[in-house]
Amino acid sequence: MTLALVLTLLASADIVHLKNGGKMEGRVTEKGDAYVVENEYGSITIPKSDVERIEKKEWKPKVRPKMKPRVNLPESYSHPFYAFKIYLPEGWRRGESTGKAHCSFYGPKDVAYIPRMDLHIERKSVDLADHVRAYREAIKKAYPDADFPHQETSTIQGNLACQFGAVFRDGEVPLHTLWTFVVREGRIYMLSFTCTVAWYEKYAPRVDGSVRTLRIYREPAASKEQREKFTRLHTAGIDDYRNGRFPEALERFREAASLVPEYPEIHGLVGQSALRTGDVVAAEAAYRKAVQLDSEDGGHHYNLGLCLLHQSKTDEAIESLKKATLLQPEFEPALTNLGVAYLAGGKADRAKLVLEKALEVNPESVLAHFHLGLTLEKLGDRKGAEREFRETLKIDSSHAGAKDGLGRLKR
Repeated sequence: MTLALVLTLLASADIVHLKNGGKMEGRVTEKGDAYVVENEYGSITIPKSDVERIEKKEWKPKVRPKMKPRVNLPESYSHPFYAFKIYLPEGWRRGESTGKAHCSFYGPKDVAYIPRMDLHIERKSVDLADHVRAYREAIKKAYPDADFPHQETSTIQGNLACQFGAVFRDGEVPLHTLWTFVVREGRIYMLSFTCTVAWYEKYAPRVDGSVRTLRIYREPAASKEQREKFTRLHTAGIDDYRNGRFPEALERFREAASLVPEYPEIHGLVGQSALRTGDVVAAEAAYRKAVQLDSEDGGHHYNLGLCLLHQSKTDEAIESLKKATLLQPEFEPALTNLGVAYLAGGKADRAKLVLEKALEVNPESVLAHFHLGLTLEKLGDRKGAEREFRETLKIDSSHAGAKDGLGRLKR
């Protein structure tokens, strides 16, 4: 392929297919031995050695609505041997599994209703279309009045997926259910959410946002003994960490990582514990390992970015946090800390744009308001800075930094 042809291809915004199976969409330009991918959330630099191919596609930047999004997913749950990770709606946790579900996740109690999402896993090769058709037929057989208002076939986190909704009556109760199926390497993951029609509109967007974060890993090649020992170490490590015994937690997580080294989350726990002991070098190495194992999970890039920012490695922190925001564009802490990194790196104009995006996602972010105030102060916008410091104090009346900021502006 000639250079001229490559440049013609890059002039239209494309889909970059990575060698690790992931992909990224945006306006692509060539920069030395790397490609720069730009979209509405920023830009990211990808080494050419990581790129499998570039697919030509017309691209237009999306306009982000100035509103708080429906879904905020700050909490994640992962399982090393079921080989998946999912970000849950705010306040949701794993609880006792119901029926034949491998995992059940519960939201906070809402009046007399507790929302629940179930995960079923089948280890068999399936034709997704046939599998979904069989489920729809089974629902129709059990509930002849069932209607299917939507069905969508696409991908979730790079894996083939299909989702459909069903509306039917169980006796006198009108129900609405949302089924999502994701297939990978001889396994099918089925996430189901059912509630009365009255509750559906409130919870379905949160559940839908959650299921679309489902990441499926390669199943670890660990013996029964290794799995049992890993589980003991992981459980004890979590207990140590929660009780402030960080050196002990670090030791347990490291031993667990040696048993199942291909599980990305265990390296994240090593990094988290190492940071708590003050060993930022070990923390950085652990976070880099998690990124290496799953470079398409924004959470790992976020953790690495914070660790780098903690060490004042500002340029590297910016790159990691940009990757986090590209992969999880509605994750406000990543946007906010990217703004903090830009500000620390002397790039106040960029910091302003990113911090404003963070506040679109979460208007109640104290950190975003405060650092936007610092940024506007740096840019000479005293009125805007005062507004943001006052917004900070509305949410946290004891915020010393915002008080100091207002004091400086009055001088």
